[in-house]
Amino acid sequence: MKKFIFFALSSMLISTSGTLQAQQTGSFTISLTFNGESRTLSNFVPTSYDNNTAYQLMIGLHGMGDNSNNYRNALVNGLNFEAAFPSTILICPDGGNDNSRDFYTPQGDESFIETAIQYAISHYNIDTNSIILQGFSLGGRSALRYGLDHYSRFKALLLNTPAIQGVKEGANQNSYFGYNLSNAGQFPIYITLGDTDHLYIEPVNVMVAQLVQENAKVAYKKFPGGHTVPDLQLYPYTAFFDNPYSGGLDAGIYNVIAPVRTCDGIIDAQILLQNTGNDVLTDIEISYGIGTHRDTMIWQGSLAMHESVFIQLPGYEVESNIMDDTYDFEAGIHALNQSSVDLFEDFNTASKAVHIHNTVYNLPFEEHFSSESDLTKWAFNNSGDYILPFSYYDMDEALNTFNSIFIFDNAGTREEVVSPGINISAESNAYLHFNVDYNYTEYTADVLGIDTVLADTLEVLVTTDCGATYTSVFKEGGAELSGHDAPILNPLNLQSVVLDMDESKYRGFTVDVSQFAGEENVQFKFSYISALGGYIYLDDVVVSNSMLALNSIDEGTGQLSVYPNPASDQLTVEIQSGKIDGIRIYTLSGQKVYGAEGKSDAIQTVDVSHLAPGTYLVLIRSDDRQIRQRFIVK
Repeated sequence: MKKFIFFALSSMLISTSGTLQAQQTGSFTISLTFNGESRTLSNFVPTSYDNNTAYQLMIGLHGMGDNSNNYRNALVNGLNFEAAFPSTILICPDGGNDNSRDFYTPQGDESFIETAIQYAISHYNIDTNSIILQGFSLGGRSALRYGLDHYSRFKALLLNTPAIQGVKEGANQNSYFGYNLSNAGQFPIYITLGDTDHLYIEPVNVMVAQLVQENAKVAYKKFPGGHTVPDLQLYPYTAFFDNPYSGGLDAGIYNVIAPVRTCDGIIDAQILLQNTGNDVLTDIEISYGIGTHRDTMIWQGSLAMHESVFIQLPGYEVESNIMDDTYDFEAGIHALNQSSVDLFEDFNTASKAVHIHNTVYNLPFEEHFSSESDLTKWAFNNSGDYILPFSYYDMDEALNTFNSIFIFDNAGTREEVVSPGINISAESNAYLHFNVDYNYTEYTADVLGIDTVLADTLEVLVTTDCGATYTSVFKEGGAELSGHDAPILNPLNLQSVVLDMDESKYRGFTVDVSQFAGEENVQFKFSYISALGGYIYLDDVVVSNSMLALNSIDEGTGQLSVYPNPASDQLTVEIQSGKIDGIRIYTLSGQKVYGAEGKSDAIQTVDVSHLAPGTYLVLIRSDDRQIRQRFIVK
């Protein structure tokens, strides 16, 4: 645990005679010496300031890349600060000269927040029981941490898009930037977030759920927009800070916990619910389900104001005719205390994506991800970080994800995808085959100060009970997984890591999974574990009873012609009807060595001069069919 040192505020001129120094009003800037450097306070004092009146104080923390002058001007001149917070003095401390310009870098920098408070107290008549800590983006993140650590200093927190650095930090699992959540119930916390600010939606959602679990007095408002501070007059901040609850019966659902997939047609879920009104809740009617097919339950107990509870929902039976796909399982508040309608609609409903699985496939099972519609068979279990989940890459017809030190600290988190059920009950042997284009990152000492390898890991796990338990059958990373000659060296931005696939670097892997032979519903989970470095393309998942992934194939006789055969330099592929939408070439063991989109005609020429002599399989995608043919390279 890092120890932060609070430095003496020797630069502050606090009157010892008990009289306040001369006061300046309007917008103005001063400089102070803090930790040996000149630091700026950008201030706004109402022009009507009266020294005989105690004023509310707001400390405003700007975001990354900004400065205190710009932030003060935006709040006062563009966002109607004075109208929203009358009789309030605004002090915006500058984040300093460090690259991130936040208020926790370098070590001890957060003490400048107290310096700003002391400046205001020494120069103006401040109501010390009415100090609000406000921040935007990284300033909001700093305000949350500092406020929780020093809760007795503040009346309330106002966080406009606090830039929580990923869902791991939102869950308070970040070892170097933790939050003292045990103090969350000490004061009101108002949070706003733009509904198109995708990078921060889930991290903030996760953090809000953590605050609610601590019975915090939270108002969480999503507004139409992106990464910005909304007009301060749009929300009743002051009213909430004085009375942090709804004026009547009110409750909110802040999380739905449900399985990633259900195979038995029953969804067992629970919700996190908080009493956000001004009366005790003894009876809560909750509806839940998929689409219009809803069940209801009644929770009974005693839930005091701001108190939260996890409620287990009765098992929900999925309609038998529902198709394999991912659906929103939604829970909603229907009535409170027997008959009263919850009139305050914020967080009356919440949902979780659940994959419904009914179809079980016989061997051989093949998934080449020929189109995005193929994903309806697969369940995705993502960490929640916006730019990281497994997603469909249509140019290569594969699944793709990546990691980098230039995004959130997500070390140890997993991006996962689960196959449909596969029946191998009639087999004595079974093999899993798959292809990956994967590489990892390496940094030299002249870039990071120490030679460092950052290598993500791919783990494959098997379940025979729809995810209740898993067995690991494959786990590789770094050079053992990569088909590249060398790692990505010293990438300095995201674009240097998020690379297009390289067909020539695909590696094929075969895993003996015969231990599961005899099982009727076997599912394979591909789990990409972050170590903050690497990318992966996952393709051509095959389960068969043969060591060779593509040995047993249907030849495209009469539908597909390949010539010359044998070929040495160029191979011509001609389909008898329709047009070629995509073309791939594999070794007979299933490793992909070539892939390209079609050219909207029935004939395509492929350069095969780089292929080693041997027998290959060409696979053509045309409309909704796949046609295959062997050929030889000499």
